[in-house]
Amino acid sequence: MRKIQSVKNAMEEAIVKSKKLKESILKARWNEVVGELAKKSTPLYLKEGVLYSLVEGPAFLQHMNMNKNKYIKKANNLLNGNYITDFRFKVGTIPIEEYFHEVVTEVPDEPVVELTPSEKDEIKKSCMEIEDKDLRDKITHLKEESLKREKYLEKKGYKKCQECGALYDRSEGDICRVCENKVGKNREEKVFKIFSKNPYAGYEEIQDSIKEVTRDDFKRYKQKKLDNIYRRAYFLVKVGKKEEAIQCLYNYFRLETGNKNEYEIDLKSRNLVELIKEKIAGR
Repeated sequence: MRKIQSVKNAMEEAIVKSKKLKESILKARWNEVVGELAKKSTPLYLKEGVLYSLVEGPAFLQHMNMNKNKYIKKANNLLNGNYITDFRFKVGTIPIEEYFHEVVTEVPDEPVVELTPSEKDEIKKSCMEIEDKDLRDKITHLKEESLKREKYLEKKGYKKCQECGALYDRSEGDICRVCENKVGKNREEKVFKIFSKNPYAGYEEIQDSIKEVTRDDFKRYKQKKLDNIYRRAYFLVKVGKKEEAIQCLYNYFRLETGNKNEYEIDLKSRNLVELIKEKIAGR
């Protein structure tokens, strides 16, 4: 049972490293896949054969969707295998100069990097319990090439993400953009859970529960909450639910201003409802 688990662990490790290797190659040679649109897009991560990418603007996204099959073919040719079955894009702002601080435009198939004897021994030991020689040799080779690739990218200034271990090219920060997005999303979800319990929570209350939230973070989350409330109020006015819209906007002004004077907030809410009605009527 122990041997089976060891073999399984070795294979899983090899697969993980292979995924990171593929992502690193695609990020370094993205211009070979999408051409000039490399300046307007970037690959994020590879998952279950799907390559997720960020694109600047819906027009570029539409164009890339139309050429998706061509990109899949080019990416697979670059990786020497049918590893990618689909591309998925989402719109977002890409600070290219920050994300690709030093893009590697020419990546040799065999980076000129040598492993130390101790590194080779460690890899061999990790694969010793794989009885099938062909499988053992393949996994050993994959691990060696992955480690060479990591060392090569580290020499080029890439750093290892503290969260997922993937190599990324960033001049600042300790985690890659994918993990940064995940951490930010989790933080946002925590803040909105607090808002759901206390719609008028201020920065100090949020910070007491989530220490890593900065004032700038709070302003951004607060604005998103306000936008959601306003959209809801607008919809309620549109369908004729005036009183519900007023209550919605009461929450809006209470959160926005911190004012607790019910009369003043109610007056603001009713005035805004009338303005929304005029806007809908096209006046």
